[in-house]
Amino acid sequence: MGIAENYGHEANPRSKSANDLARARDAGFHSLSKGFEGFRNSLDSIMSDDPRRSTRGGKILYGGLYSALDQTYEHPQFNVLRRAIREHTLQTVPILDGATFFGPVTDSPWTSVTAIVRATGHSDQTVRRLLVELGHLETLRTPKEAIFIRKDVASDVIERFNNTATLEEASEMLGLTTSVVRKLIDAGFLSAVRDGQTAPARTFKMNDRYAREDVLEFRARALGTFGSTVEPGWLPLGAVAKRCNIRVIDVLQLVLSGRLVNVGRLACGPDIGALRFDWEEVDATQRAPKSSLFGRTEVCKRLRIGNDTFALLVRNGLLPSTQVRLRAGRALSYMVTEQAIDDFDKRFASFSRLTEETGITGKSLRNQIAEGRRRLGLRRPN
Repeated sequence: MGIAENYGHEANPRSKSANDLARARDAGFHSLSKGFEGFRNSLDSIMSDDPRRSTRGGKILYGGLYSALDQTYEHPQFNVLRRAIREHTLQTVPILDGATFFGPVTDSPWTSVTAIVRATGHSDQTVRRLLVELGHLETLRTPKEAIFIRKDVASDVIERFNNTATLEEASEMLGLTTSVVRKLIDAGFLSAVRDGQTAPARTFKMNDRYAREDVLEFRARALGTFGSTVEPGWLPLGAVAKRCNIRVIDVLQLVLSGRLVNVGRLACGPDIGALRFDWEEVDATQRAPKSSLFGRTEVCKRLRIGNDTFALLVRNGLLPSTQVRLRAGRALSYMVTEQAIDDFDKRFASFSRLTEETGITGKSLRNQIAEGRRRLGLRRPN
C-alpha cells in the first residue's frame, strides 16, 4: 500500500531499494493509522483504472495484493481484510452479481443498462435516453465503464417505464388512433409526465410519456356506466364525429360532461373504441336553438353596428355571448341571447342610430361630443 501511495500502483516492489521500501512502509502505516478511512484511501490509490476491471475481477483491480489474499493468506485473521476490501470495492466499482470477488458476488449494488433493457422490454437507446434525462448518464454514447448503473437507480427507471406509457401505448389502451390522442393531449385531457429534477441539456429528442394511471382514469370516465345495449344505426366515435361534422374530442367532451344518454358499448371491447353513439342525439347538441340565440349577422342588424364593433363588444364583455359549434361548420361561433340584445339596446346606441333618432346631424353630434356637451355611452332615450 505504501509503495502504491509513494510510487504509483504500477510500481514494482522488487525494483525498490531498502530505503524506498522503508519509506513505503512508513507511508502505509501512516494511512492505516487513520482507521478504515485511511485504509479505503489506500485501496483507491492501489486500484487499477483498467476499463476491464468490472468484468475481469480482483486480479485486474489489485494485482498481487488480491492474488495473495485470495490464494496464499488463508489464515482467518486475514478475513477482516478481505471483507473490508470487498465491501469498499463493491460500493466503488460496478462488479455485478454472478462475478467472483473473494467468493461469489450476490449482493452487488450495481446492475447494467442491458439488465434494464431486459426488464422493461424497451430498446437500449430508449433506456439510455431516460437515464440521460434523469441525469444518471452524461451522454447517450457512453464508454464501457459507464454501462453500469446502481440498482436503486435501475429500480426507479424500471418503475417509471412500468408506470408510464408512450403515445402509441396510450392510444392502444384507449382504443383510439394516435392522431386523436394527440388532440386529447393538446386539449388538456392528458398531460405528459415531467421530471422535477434538473436534467442536462438535451442533444436528442425524448418522446413524452404519460402516466398509465391517468390514461386508465380517462378511459374509465369516458366509458362511464354505459351498458351494452346498442341500437341499430348507432355509430362508432370516428363515424359519428364525421356524420355530425364535428371533432372526435368534441364528442368525447359531450360524453364527459354527461350530455349524451344514448350511448352503448360493445361487449367485445373494453376501450373507448367500443362505444357506439346515437348520431341524431349528438347532432341535436350542436344545433343552436333559433328562438333564443342570435348570430353575428342578426345582432349587427338589430343593433346597427358593424362586424368589427360586434367583435369588440364581445371581446370586452359588453355584449354577453356564448360559443356554439353550428351545424354548418367546425368553427365555434359567438351567439347572443335575446335578453342580452335587449339589455344592451336599452343602455347603448350606435352613432348612426343616434343621428337617426335625435334628428341631429352627424357633424353636429360629433361637435357636441368634442366640446364635452355630450359623452360617449349615451343612454337611448325612452
